[in-house]
Amino acid sequence: MDNSFRKFIERTIRIHQLTEDEIAQKYLELLFHFPETNKLPFIIQGNLQCKSQNKDGVYSNGIWLKSNLYDPEGKNIFDEPVKNYLQMYLNTYKIEGAIDIVPQNNIENAKAEIIHTLNKITILKNTISLLSESSLDWYPATYIEVEVLDVPSPPKKGKTKELCLEPLQKSQEDHASYEINDDYVKGMLNFTKLVDSIEEPIGTVLKTSMAWHADGNRHQSGLGRFVSYWASIELLGEYFYKNLNPKLIGKKDKSTKKKQILNVLSNDLSKNIFQKIEQCFFLMNPPIREKLGSFLNLISNSNEWEKALFSPDADTNKSLYQIRNDIAHGLISEHDFEKVASLKKRLADMGNMSKKVVLITLGNIEKLALKS
Repeated sequence: MDNSFRKFIERTIRIHQLTEDEIAQKYLELLFHFPETNKLPFIIQGNLQCKSQNKDGVYSNGIWLKSNLYDPEGKNIFDEPVKNYLQMYLNTYKIEGAIDIVPQNNIENAKAEIIHTLNKITILKNTISLLSESSLDWYPATYIEVEVLDVPSPPKKGKTKELCLEPLQKSQEDHASYEINDDYVKGMLNFTKLVDSIEEPIGTVLKTSMAWHADGNRHQSGLGRFVSYWASIELLGEYFYKNLNPKLIGKKDKSTKKKQILNVLSNDLSKNIFQKIEQCFFLMNPPIREKLGSFLNLISNSNEWEKALFSPDADTNKSLYQIRNDIAHGLISEHDFEKVASLKKRLADMGNMSKKVVLITLGNIEKLALKS
């Protein structure tokens, strides 16, 4: 066996033993081929147009972003057929990016550096999605050298007609795109640095909440968007209810719960048995409404969030919480086209509440950390 091929096999096996994450594996291979690499490239893609005035992009806090927006005005349509098709028909735009990394002298350290960088890219993508309300995803990338040739005009031929299948947008939202500029990009890079600097364990909780919100922004997720938006709020309620000072939020201690449960069970169990079981259950595991109140009441107007999440509206006669439960328990599905269409406004309401809760939590993170 050729020695270079043997080394390739051994290296591939070692990488797969070191990590099961396919993106980390790709980047480890990339660093092997370019050991002096001090930047990790990536692409952010979605319905976000980055209209930059700087041809070299924007660099801040170790992250470089460059618009890949293609302006077809006055150009041959065959100059950039792929970009043209993606932008015009699929409403898809790209932002090129790279993050500074420290070259490592062994594969274990390289893996740790890559995982840290992947976290940064994920935070960046979720930050952009949160602040711009855009539907985004990110992809690993590498640099390749290509030969650029002039594209000749297509040969003239007689007019013909043919039947083509043209994709249509499912909704007006699918056809909408958002625009940002260089100043906005700089602001998002600073926001990303702020989120990345939040101390653990609260940092991971907030980053996960942002990830759920970004998943809710993705148009391809269907009804799952509603559940994702709710999850971004619920996990914050679960975390802070568990970790905030019990006396501060009126959380009952075990002794108090025990007394109340014994009091419930001391009455005649032959009457209203199911109601009493439910009372005991909620004493042990309070409803999400109470858990959310444990921290939202400290940092916002209680009437606003409680009404928005748990009060029915006039059109659907359901609260956001009820709709979330109906979707999660299969009472509403993608097959209920009319019902899904009627929930469009409520999806927007759910997204707005998710964004508000995430941002107000981020804005009060020091206050919440001190009370934990």
